[in-house]
Amino acid sequence: MQLQAITPVPSHWTSAEKPAFTLSRDILFGRQVRIMSWNLRNFSVENSKPARLKAIQRVVETHKPDILLFQEINNENSLYTLNKKYLNGEYPNIDYFDRDPKDGNPGLAYMARKDFKVTERISHAEAMVHGRRAFTRDFPEVTYRFNTESGPENFKVINVHAKSIKPPEHPDEKARQRDMRKRQREYTIATQVLQKRLKKDPDARIVLMGDLNMDLLAPTQHDKSLLKKLAESGMIFASPKDATATHVSGRRLDDCLVSPFLVKKIQKPATTREQFSKQWTDTVSDHLPVVIDFETEQTEARFFDYQA
Repeated sequence: MQLQAITPVPSHWTSAEKPAFTLSRDILFGRQVRIMSWNLRNFSVENSKPARLKAIQRVVETHKPDILLFQEINNENSLYTLNKKYLNGEYPNIDYFDRDPKDGNPGLAYMARKDFKVTERISHAEAMVHGRRAFTRDFPEVTYRFNTESGPENFKVINVHAKSIKPPEHPDEKARQRDMRKRQREYTIATQVLQKRLKKDPDARIVLMGDLNMDLLAPTQHDKSLLKKLAESGMIFASPKDATATHVSGRRLDDCLVSPFLVKKIQKPATTREQFSKQWTDTVSDHLPVVIDFETEQTEARFFDYQA
């Protein structure tokens, strides 16, 4: 078994030699932690038909994640309704971040199983760069504590929905450049936050997932500069070499990065396990969910060989 292209930048455009992590003994599985991220495209219970709510229910029941991250959630109450009526109350630990309810940008949401206790919530909604707010939405951090056979473990999970940029053919070039500057500010603060966390604790368990709003299959030069900046934080992309599109346009906008300690804990890299269909895009979302699995137990029966 090989986890390919777990690299500081996506393998689709870097020419640098790729690290390879090879599983070298029989696996003795301990506790698995599954995290799923999904942009639900302007979601609320009120604006969703029963078919959409049932589809979300089916996806969650199929994957059975421990922690759910959602982007584009219109209100917090919808999360409680979704949990109670469609998810059997299995995700009671709910957190919602909306930088400014009046700005028209939907919020970011977390839902977790009851044994994943929230120990810390951090918002960066007020972070500033050169006198301007850094984030269009927010860059929230939620830390979960849960029990394993070897004791409690903590995961810091960051939910991201980066600023989108108008396409090159857009007639308003000034607006496009403005969008690029906004996203530059977002990635600047994101990198600083991650560097600070890893400097304080190099073995921190950090997962960043969400909508990066750039095509990781074919990034622009601007995208590449931001991804290189993000790589300076020490976080590592956790998607396979054959990663596929997550947006109906054929772009891979959604992905996952992990801290160095967690690379060796990946049981299954960040993958997209659904497929687009007209019914899906018309009914559910223009994004597919991304799922990643971690093995949290440390056992003598499992180790990774690193090949530079």
